[in-house]
Amino acid sequence: HTLGHLSYFAEDAGQTAVFTGDSLFVGGCGRFFEGDPKQAHTSLIEVLGSLPPDTKVYCGHEYTVKNLTFAVTAEPGNPIFDI
Repeated sequence: HTLGHLSYFAEDAGQTAVFTGDSLFVGGCGRFFEGDPKQAHTSLIEVLGSLPPDTKVYCGHEYTVKNLTFAVTAEPGNPIFDI
């Protein structure tokens, strides 16, 4: 998303959390302002994807409802939205 972006990982008493800032969004991927898809893949898959599976994730921006509303509009028949 941006080249100067950082994520912060914390571990305390066996619990882990990551604060992802501009690199991870719920229900969407954002846009590239700087960098390229290879760098995004490395950040998301190789770095964040290697964290312990029970890590709590805190995104830097809250676009969940907006992203999922768009997804339902873009793919209205997708069964993943049947809740």
